[in-house]
Amino acid sequence: MPSLRNARQGRYRDVSELRVQFLCEYRLHLKWNLGERISDASVGGTNLHQYVPLQAEHVQTPNMAIRITVLIMTVLAALLWIFG
Repeated sequence: MPSLRNARQGRYRDVSELRVQFLCEYRLHLKWNLGERISDASVGGTNLHQYVPLQAEHVQTPNMAIRITVLIMTVLAALLWIFG
């Protein structure tokens, strides 16, 4: 059975790949001919992308006691495996 990688290297392409290629080329055509237009959706997307990294900075990491407990349990499990 041929792998998916080898199947994609053949001379035929999936319809979905052609659709994506057409949409990308059409988007480029519109950008060149009409220029970049700013819509409410693009402004909202830009604001969302600026907001997400700020939220990611506030993600709390596990406290030190949990890290130490996991480390001790890992060392004990390794010792039991080696000498057990």
